[in-house]
Amino acid sequence: MAAQPGANIETLVTRLREQGYRFHQNNDDQTSTEPYTTPDPEAEEHLHWLEKRLGPLPMVLASWIRIVGDVWLVGTHPQIR
Repeated sequence: MAAQPGANIETLVTRLREQGYRFHQNNDDQTSTEPYTTPDPEAEEHLHWLEKRLGPLPMVLASWIRIVGDVWLVGTHPQIR
C-alpha cells in the first residue's frame, strides 16, 4: 500500500532537483535539508509512541511510517521568486 508512494516521492525529488529546486528547512536561513529519508530502526518505536498517546492510528498512516519514511518538500524553485 505504501511502497508505490515511496517510489513516487523519489521520482518527484529527483525531478525537482533536476529543475534546480532547493530543499530547505522552513527558517529564515533556509538551511539545506534532505527532503526524503526512508524509515530507520526508530520508526517502529516512533509509531508505538504515537499509538500510546493517540490510540490506534489509521492503517495508511502506520504503513507510511513503517514503509515510506519522512518527507519534507519545503524549498525554493529557481523560477519562482
